[in-house]
Amino acid sequence: MVHGPLAFSSTYATGGDALDLTALFQQEGAGVVDYVNIPPVDGYVFSYDYVNKKVQGWSAANTELTAAAYPAGVTGVSVNIMVIGS
Repeated sequence: MVHGPLAFSSTYATGGDALDLTALFQQEGAGVVDYVNIPPVDGYVFSYDYVNKKVQGWSAANTELTAAAYPAGVTGVSVNIMVIGS
């Protein structure tokens, strides 16, 4: 298990922002990410796409953020994430 900061960039990419976490577990295991917890920020929810290795952002209306600047309450914010892998 690993805890650490995740800082959101200024621009959200189509389909999510790339974040490959497998290297965190390659020395001691298979490099498999089993679980990622990203806390919500300013009413937006974030999830990890395990297949494409991306962080996806969702609005309160459950729609994915569009490829544009992050909302003002998210840009530059850093959150503490938890990653569990094997």
